[in-house]
Amino acid sequence: QFLYFIVANRTFRPFVIVMAQPPMPPPPALVVAAGNAWQSGLCSCFDDGAICCQTLCCHICTASNIHYRELVNYPGGCDCGTCCTLWCCSGCGCCPCWPCNGGLTFSFLSGMRRTLVQRYGIQGESVCVSCLMASCCSTCSACQIQREMAARGQHSGGCCASAPPANNALPAAPPAYGVPLGATPDADPAAKPQAGDGTAQPATVVVVTATPAGPPPAYAWSSGLFDCAGGADCCEALCCWCCVLGFMSGKLNELRGIPGATGGQLDPAACLGSYQCECLYHFLMRRELVERYNIGGESPFMTYCCLCWCAPCTLA
Repeated sequence: QFLYFIVANRTFRPFVIVMAQPPMPPPPALVVAAGNAWQSGLCSCFDDGAICCQTLCCHICTASNIHYRELVNYPGGCDCGTCCTLWCCSGCGCCPCWPCNGGLTFSFLSGMRRTLVQRYGIQGESVCVSCLMASCCSTCSACQIQREMAARGQHSGGCCASAPPANNALPAAPPAYGVPLGATPDADPAAKPQAGDGTAQPATVVVVTATPAGPPPAYAWSSGLFDCAGGADCCEALCCWCCVLGFMSGKLNELRGIPGATGGQLDPAACLGSYQCECLYHFLMRRELVERYNIGGESPFMTYCCLCWCAPCTLA
């Protein structure tokens, strides 16, 4: 009978009793204020008369101040090299329109506009929109850039433009949830053994999300400027640069959250615009990629020099 019992119950499987611990509470949700739009309009120049006067009288100094603020993160300074270069390449003129300055200062400010769009997460503005806004009035676009930086606590300074009070309602860098690396987490008070309870086990706390303090690290380009010789990407960038920029714009539109934009789709407006003005579109997209991927060591002036040296290599 004992053997019959074993044979009859040979299909039984051993089982293990698992004592499940109570689940950990989910992390609190981060509530970020809505700040994904320009805080002032393009034609709101008279909201800050000092910035408007400074930009109108000397747009080259304004561009230099913005570049210096981005370069060393210090307000009120001036990059003499950038200022002199813009002055000489603009025909020593102070008029902020396209025919008088050769478009160099215009391209420089347009690149800074794309940098702010990426940095502050401004949604719904494509490269074409930035070009049109800067083309209609580069002075108004420069004023809007300065007002946006000042509202977010990054005033670029200048001769007569004083720093306005920062808008504390705008979101800064969101705080990282969790404990910084190297910190000792506190145990859950509810899991501590109580008096008279000799069977309680010591609680084990596991830090799930630990974020190091400080700014994110800067990265470098994954390939060199002259690593395109003989490649298909070089031939495409040399023969049909407008299509390359059009597909790049389609992917960036998807990342910007523009409705209806999907990756791998050609942006007709960017393709046509880059066919008419390849250097400007190329400059704006490269500056946006530098900011998006946190590529260090490349200033707007260096980007412009790379485009002048070999635009197909830079695009490839």
